[in-house]
Amino acid sequence: MSGWSDIALRARATTVIPSAVMYKAHAVLTRGRSTLEKGHIWVKGEADGVIRYVESPANNAHASHLASGWQQDNHKSESFVLGTYDLPAYMGHKPYFWTSLSPGWEHMPDSVSGEPAIAFWRDICASMCFRRHDDDVEMMEVDLRPGLFEGYQTHVRPSKCTCFAYDDLSKLNATGEATAEPEVSHEAPNDLAMAHFLSTANLVNNYVGTDNVDRGLRYRRFINTYAVHRDAWDEHFVIEEQSTVFYKLALEEGYHFAGRQGAGRHYRVVENVAKPEACMRECVMDYDRRMNFATMVYIEGETGPNCWCIDEDLLLPESDHLIVHNPLRTDIRVYRTKLCIGVAGGSERSVVYRKGVKGRNAVCLGMPVGSGMILANGSRFLSRDQADDKRPIDIQCRSACNANPDCAMAHSFVSACLLKPQRAHARARARLAAHPRPRFCFCAG
Repeated sequence: MSGWSDIALRARATTVIPSAVMYKAHAVLTRGRSTLEKGHIWVKGEADGVIRYVESPANNAHASHLASGWQQDNHKSESFVLGTYDLPAYMGHKPYFWTSLSPGWEHMPDSVSGEPAIAFWRDICASMCFRRHDDDVEMMEVDLRPGLFEGYQTHVRPSKCTCFAYDDLSKLNATGEATAEPEVSHEAPNDLAMAHFLSTANLVNNYVGTDNVDRGLRYRRFINTYAVHRDAWDEHFVIEEQSTVFYKLALEEGYHFAGRQGAGRHYRVVENVAKPEACMRECVMDYDRRMNFATMVYIEGETGPNCWCIDEDLLLPESDHLIVHNPLRTDIRVYRTKLCIGVAGGSERSVVYRKGVKGRNAVCLGMPVGSGMILANGSRFLSRDQADDKRPIDIQCRSACNANPDCAMAHSFVSACLLKPQRAHARARARLAAHPRPRFCFCAG
């Protein structure tokens, strides 16, 4: 559960030595322990028939605490900001719309107050970021101070959730570059990069509450910055296409689209499909629209039409009026999907970029597969120690491929590095933490 990914650890295990000791280390002063939390998205539903937080495994998040009491300067980090969204955090206050004298608002989920509210809104913010920006999100900031001070008027003074991408760190506080279009990286930011990202943040006022709701609470504790990473989706490798469909259940059982199918947005429908993976295979056989394959509806055990392929993301907030709740239909499953051509899954932090592919399918996490590509002499474009550059290696790799007319695909990944057995455990841990793993970029054409 450290800041290192599984591929980084596997890359070190290049030789089996019975006496070898493997260490997982991270800078505990910079990044907190990563925790996996369930995704929850707010859904109004058709005719406001849901109006609740719905569990969404596709938005499960790994979150690692970076700092409390520091607020990112969004002007200095403008190229990193993916979006800022309101959080209706009442924080123990009676909400503005509750005009009745009777109790009950205290039991609403948005009314969670005090220290427990920090973890609750962290998870809601992470789900919101992933729902809107997919796996481009690497950092986020949750500011609950407005709700803590005056949560009774969240319609004019809401708390805030800000989602950040990982970009070229030299753009931070750089005149003229802060407004540049973000070059979103999908590499795991190391602790040095996270410390640099926080260098443009400002320490907030250490106000201590005096009212009934916030009495004794330090407001610095209620603004937090996190490194986040969406939990890896399941994967289905389509052998005939040498490609992978990454997928995850988007809504908990009992929630689906109006009409039970794809709300009339589907590009393909198939009958009597035996299992969800077979449905995915059918969806990727439509060569005209499969690259935008983003949502799938599957009805388990149905002998008639039971597989709908949709080439738009119907799980975005602007489409949640299509969602209904029917607890009797737990056989209807809604999935979020992503097709990656020529990519095999199994690696979260090995990045494959395909030139000429538009949209979110251009960059996939996994390993390149398939025939027709060659590694020509000099195809290794870059090799970097991850602490040497402020620009993420996968962005450098992508740019190098775009600049070379013979390059059709770029692959950036962590290198193999053998850790020799050591008896002095403390010394071994110190050396491992002091030498970050190098990364490489290969291009094929």
